[in-house]
Amino acid sequence: MAMVERRPLRLSVYIAAFALAVGLSAAIVNLTAWAQGLPGSTQGHVRIAHLAPGFPMILLSIDGRPTLNVEFGAVSEYVPLSARRAHRLTLDALGPDGTLLGERLAEGEITLQPGEARTLTLIAPQLVAMLSDDLTVEAGKAKLRIVHALPFDLYTPPLNVYVLDGREPLVQGLAFKWA
Repeated sequence: MAMVERRPLRLSVYIAAFALAVGLSAAIVNLTAWAQGLPGSTQGHVRIAHLAPGFPMILLSIDGRPTLNVEFGAVSEYVPLSARRAHRLTLDALGPDGTLLGERLAEGEITLQPGEARTLTLIAPQLVAMLSDDLTVEAGKAKLRIVHALPFDLYTPPLNVYVLDGREPLVQGLAFKWA
């Protein structure tokens, strides 16, 4: 009978989970006010989230133009893109002096519909997920997306997410899932 060794959680797991929660929480606060103006939008929107601990700053280029730099734990603002038109997106790692490092992390084309929004999420080197963002928010409500983005440690147990003053978890048993 095979035994699976359970290793203790690493500090990087805590840091990544905290950075994800802080980054996405801050983005959601801004998103609520920003999304109010989207219903008649003729553009699509894209942003990036850097969730790869220990990885350098990343650069998003759109149609060959450097557009956004994001450090670990940050989620950028949305960038408007012309809807119903293909756009070339590339992700590269940047050194401290702003020079490109190593090989390209990801590249591809995206065509967005009017009002559509996506988050390009760096989870680990060479592992990027494209998330669809639902920007509809009822008046007086808030929306929260929680992502378990720690694929590098297969022994990381599912996470429970609590509100600071809550006794019951807001989300229970959230596990990493390969997209």
